[in-house]
Amino acid sequence: SEGTNIESAFLLSKIYTEYNAEYELADKLLLKLVEEYPDNYLFLYQYAILKLEQRSLDEAEKILHHIVSINSEKLPQTVALSHFLLAENSYKKKDYTEAIRRYDLFLEFTRSIDYTGLAYLNKAFSHLMMNENLKAKRDLLYARNGNLEIPDDKFAKEISEQIFNSL
Repeated sequence: SEGTNIESAFLLSKIYTEYNAEYELADKLLLKLVEEYPDNYLFLYQYAILKLEQRSLDEAEKILHHIVSINSEKLPQTVALSHFLLAENSYKKKDYTEAIRRYDLFLEFTRSIDYTGLAYLNKAFSHLMMNENLKAKRDLLYARNGNLEIPDDKFAKEISEQIFNSL
């Protein structure tokens, strides 16, 4: 049936992106899905991840902005993670004010502790870059409370403790 084909194409695109690094094949599948279903969060989010993997940061950012603009109640975690990825993009571009704003939105909307340690750590770095040491210290304390089973959050805990003690 058509539903099965759509689901298969989506799952295959995830495999191509996340496990095989076959980005061109994933792009063909996802482009077709997002053109056919322009407001489907999951398809758009996976497409944004693919664009990040392909280093098409502006295109990824455009897709993520579209996801957060739809702002549906249906998939709040996808919206939260989109804010996280937008924060990461802003952070990489050294737009620390926007990064902090997006990390705050992620932290406000997330329904999981996954990646909260990393969000607080990068928020702390952003504050440090803006000479806001007191705010940075606060975020460094929070950075210790992410999901320690995730390498990014475990790393955030270790680094935040080292930096906190040096401030």
